[in-house]
Amino acid sequence: MARAGGLGINLATADTVIIYDRYYVVVPDFIREPFVLEDIANNPLEVWLKDHGTDKGFEEAKSIIETLKSKGASSIGAASFCWGGKVVVELSKVELIQAAVILHPAWVTVDDIKGVKVPIAVLGAEIDNIAPPELLKQYDEALTSQSKVGSHLRLLPKSIHSSGAKNIVICNLGTM
Repeated sequence: MARAGGLGINLATADTVIIYDRYYVVVPDFIREPFVLEDIANNPLEVWLKDHGTDKGFEEAKSIIETLKSKGASSIGAASFCWGGKVVVELSKVELIQAAVILHPAWVTVDDIKGVKVPIAVLGAEIDNIAPPELLKQYDEALTSQSKVGSHLRLLPKSIHSSGAKNIVICNLGTM
């Protein structure tokens, strides 16, 4: 587990420090064996997913979050790309985290989004047949209809879906 502090700015010469906080950033590797497009004949996505299901990712993330909370973390956020976007949404549906960011999400349905109970940002690619802009706009409509959940949608122009990013970032948003 890596520990990072403050806002990433040099405070050595500051006359007054208004905000200074410590936080943890945890980047576990839940996938361990990446899906490789070049090996799709020997390892089809459907077969790979059986060994790397988002349900397993959820359980592993839940364990890490419970450990952070047992050590005093009171406010935890999670962010992830692609496969991990589904895991982050599942964490946000049961309020294991207090903030969520999903980027180029995969396997996230509009019904999943309707279950989100924490503030969430959705960042998507303009060129994406896994999570096309039309689907992300449906996410946005579902989220804005829930006045209790803050949300933000951003489509990144000229970008494509990136399934190469596999990590879920779990961070303590408060002091430990």
